[in-house]
Amino acid sequence: MKNLALITFALFLLCNCNDKKTEKVTNLEKSKEIETNEISKDLREFISINYSNYEIPTEVEFIEDWKSYCLDNNKPYYCSSDFNGDGKLDHCLILKNPDKELKVIAFIKQENTYLSYELDSFSIEENIIDICIAIEKKGIWEGIDEVVNVPNDAILVELISESMSKAYYWKESKFEVFTAD
Repeated sequence: MKNLALITFALFLLCNCNDKKTEKVTNLEKSKEIETNEISKDLREFISINYSNYEIPTEVEFIEDWKSYCLDNNKPYYCSSDFNGDGKLDHCLILKNPDKELKVIAFIKQENTYLSYELDSFSIEENIIDICIAIEKKGIWEGIDEVVNVPNDAILVELISESMSKAYYWKESKFEVFTAD
């Protein structure tokens, strides 16, 4: 009888430990799905095929104080949200080529691929990248000459050395630009 009680207790502990382990794995998987600063394998493959002469810059290539400009972003070259309002996670990246040209490209998620939109291009000056990107939250934006109601999150491009920013928002199947200084 003592052995039966001991075996029952051991099985109870074993079952509870496995449930917690499964719960931890499930939470980890959820956090990976939620993580918006992770560049997926399918996006990397899309870039390697369609932008073969470009690469994702490293953080050390950016101006030192970029974090003070792109506050809500932990990667100066990447942001993601649902830019076009279809419920799918879209992405934006800064890509560079060997000629020191930068492109800001939005990648709108489709079924099994992406549509890419080249939003802007810049040159690298003095081997330092002085732009960064982040999410500009949806809402009513007020500029000097215009007021815009933006229904989805947008892409903020900070031109650090020029003390200027641009936001690219989705409107009627394309990106529009909103400039603020």
